Amino acid sequence: MSRNKSRRLPTLEATRAHLFRLWMVGSGICALILASEAVGGRFDPDPSEVFGWLMPNVLPTLSLMVALIRAEATQAAEDTQLVKPLFASFAIWGSRVYLGAILITILVEPFTNYQPLELLKFSNLWLGPLQGLVASSIGVLFLTERQRERAQ
Repeated sequence: MSRNKSRRLPTLEATRAHLFRLWMVGSGICALILASEAVGGRFDPDPSEVFGWLMPNVLPTLSLMVALIRAEATQAAEDTQLVKPLFASFAIWGSRVYLGAILITILVEPFTNYQPLELLKFSNLWLGPLQGLVASSIGVLFLTERQRERAQ
């Protein structure tokens, strides 16, 4: 029974890979949409402001992932670590909800009465707490006990 049960548990490596792909695709789509709007003049006179809003919403988490993936890229494979499905699901679904909230905010902004960037800045009221929850769960998955021990 325990052998079958352990086969259903996702591995830490697979969960990290899933999250990394999700964040790269999700943040890439958001960046491309905003870049195309900026090139089209939507955020004139200072289009850099829109990226000043997006980058703090996605780069801290992406930077954490890239740094830790890079740190383990040259290390020998260790024992396969398993992740509890509930926690892996929380991190993955939390990321989907968070990135989806960013995308929805970007997509609906042109159809609101807000000035360009006004809704994006206002959205930090709900994106901030979501980001905290999601980044915490991702941090646990990307910074394992072995990595904490190596850092000390």
